[in-house]
Amino acid sequence: MGLEGFEDFCTNTNFKMKGCKGLSSNPIALRCDYCQAKYEFITKKAKKGAVKFKPSIEARRLSVSMMSDLPGVTAGKLQREWTKRVEHIYATMYARALRRAFPPAFALCLCGSLARREACPFSDIDSFLLVQKRKDADTEYFRRVGREVRDCLLEMGGAVNGFQLCRGGLHPINIIETPEELVSQLTDVENSDPGSHLLGIRDSPSFLYGKPKLFREFQDLVIAAKSQDLVGRQETALKNLQRLVKPGGAFMLPSIKDEAINIKEQLYRPVQLLLRDLSAYFGLGATDGRTQVLDLTKDNAMSASVANYIINILEDVGKLRVQNHLRAKKEDDMLILDQKKAHEGDVVATVKDLQQVTACLERLMRLKKLTEKFLDEHGLRQKGIGQVFFQKPKNPFTGDVGTVV
Repeated sequence: MGLEGFEDFCTNTNFKMKGCKGLSSNPIALRCDYCQAKYEFITKKAKKGAVKFKPSIEARRLSVSMMSDLPGVTAGKLQREWTKRVEHIYATMYARALRRAFPPAFALCLCGSLARREACPFSDIDSFLLVQKRKDADTEYFRRVGREVRDCLLEMGGAVNGFQLCRGGLHPINIIETPEELVSQLTDVENSDPGSHLLGIRDSPSFLYGKPKLFREFQDLVIAAKSQDLVGRQETALKNLQRLVKPGGAFMLPSIKDEAINIKEQLYRPVQLLLRDLSAYFGLGATDGRTQVLDLTKDNAMSASVANYIINILEDVGKLRVQNHLRAKKEDDMLILDQKKAHEGDVVATVKDLQQVTACLERLMRLKKLTEKFLDEHGLRQKGIGQVFFQKPKNPFTGDVGTVV
């Protein structure tokens, strides 16, 4: 249950049959008569939902595809437009699955790329559910709702094209918690696994549907938890930055001579994590990359030169990701650089793609060097050397990016 996951058990609160797998997605799973009837009901409603929503999703995806061909349209614009479309469809699907005029109080929330407004046309949906009270009957009710939405997306081909609820457990079937309990669990996760993707719930949440008050309560608790240990947060941010540039970290950059490149993991992820950790170090709360750049600049923690440099990377990588999804017609971030190594269905880089990838790699190398210089300067303060000599650590991100060689 919650962040630690859950197993499928009998949902009959009056008499639980041993061995019953409840509402498991396995169509041939053992079920009692009660759970079998519920499973068939959900499956029927999901199939009807797929018929209803699939044309709308395809139309919205086509509109983004046509927009991407227009001159002057930025990647940020494309990603924001797609995010708005997904938010509307997902909220409508969830509302349809509730089937109650007055359900228990809840807040359906987004995290990940949708919350950062950086989603691409086949990105999966990272989300979670906040509830006012944790009651077993209510939890089972919301799991039924979440399963219907999940199955509806799968009926529309989500298992193949990637447009589905998160496969890593970040979804409102798995995560149904009160704001207090969720913040407590996230603190435990941070202590045991600082790199867990579940921390996206804390770092980049947004409200989608339900009771906004519940989401505000969650936000207030997160802010309070973060403010209790500012020094510890800075130390954690520095450790995360160190992991970025170490062997095996996100800044272990590929080469243009490689057979293929993962646009999300090898070009986008280094910038996303760098901005996340810089923002955390300077105590800033923005969640999406472009706003983080703006806030760092306003806080005099980043120069206009570096800010424009990073925005250009986000634009180039964002365009590559959107185009890759549209060309593959699924969530596919692999771009084949060597045409001779391509297989049927692969997205092969055009001359323009290769130019963009080359430019991104050069820019990312400069960002890596800036990060290493930042760590050198602030590493002194962590050891106390700067304090001994009354030296304030320099921030290389406030300089001219053109001077980095």
